[in-house]
Amino acid sequence: MKKITVLLFAMIFAIGLFAQNYEKTDPSVEVTIIEVTNTTVEASFTPNETCSSYTIMIGTASKMDMWVGMMGTPIDSLVNMWGIEVYSDSSNLWTDQIPNTEYTIYVIPKNTEGDWSPLQTHVVTTLAGGGTGLSEIEITISEVTETTARFIATQNDQTAAYHDGLIQDSLYNEIGEDSAVNIIKTNGYPLYEQDDWVWSDLNSGTTYYAIAIGYNANGEWGLASIEQFTTLSITGICKTEKQKSNISIFPNPSNGTFTFTSLHENKGQISIYNMNGQKVYEQSLTGLENAINVNQLSNGLYQVVFTTKNSAKIDVKQLVISK
Repeated sequence: MKKITVLLFAMIFAIGLFAQNYEKTDPSVEVTIIEVTNTTVEASFTPNETCSSYTIMIGTASKMDMWVGMMGTPIDSLVNMWGIEVYSDSSNLWTDQIPNTEYTIYVIPKNTEGDWSPLQTHVVTTLAGGGTGLSEIEITISEVTETTARFIATQNDQTAAYHDGLIQDSLYNEIGEDSAVNIIKTNGYPLYEQDDWVWSDLNSGTTYYAIAIGYNANGEWGLASIEQFTTLSITGICKTEKQKSNISIFPNPSNGTFTFTSLHENKGQISIYNMNGQKVYEQSLTGLENAINVNQLSNGLYQVVFTTKNSAKIDVKQLVISK
């Protein structure tokens, strides 16, 4: 009888120990927010003993919902696809966030068998940037060569966000200062910290206007900063007359649709690049005159590059979209 009692207690203890261990099989990650500024989010991550690894990423709920709809993929699959997989205690600093914006930190733990657990979410809001005073941007142009120039834009502490860019003098003089500034204001690429950028592929011996303009925490625009500079001329070339372009765009500025005309007989294609050098549109050409529809592009200044079918770059023209 005594042996049976001892055995019974041993069985009960084993069952309790099993139940205790069973309760710990679900992996999880403790998330601690270290610091949030107007453009950064820093957090630490501590997995429990049954978590072999975990994936983390950050994003806005609206954008994640957009990608879920576009790709037809569950949100946890997107996190595993785009996130960072970590295997121990860690911390992560996310930069280049938008001020005064609600972000979600996504965490997916994995157990020791390699199975992913349900998605964890933690919501943080970045601080509002700038003050209520006048937004001012300082522009510095340096290291100018035949085809490049270093552009540094520095905002004051009243600036919540700003936009900057270059406009060639021919276009600037054609549309006027107000329209040129408006192109920069609506280029769709707000900046929140100092912009230090080397512009390349500029035309030699050509005058450019560097423009920057920002707004404060109330959304009130400050005055535009405008600096003029001229790239160096290539030695041995006398630039007395501009070479006539073999392509034309009409109308320009365009409301999103325009006619592209090429004097080249070869078939080819056009590629449209934004002010950050990203290709945003491409279309094959079937003749000398083609109707182009880019209503999906936002207002701003673009480069239209014509390329022949043998991929030889032929001509470049600036396009202004103003809806």
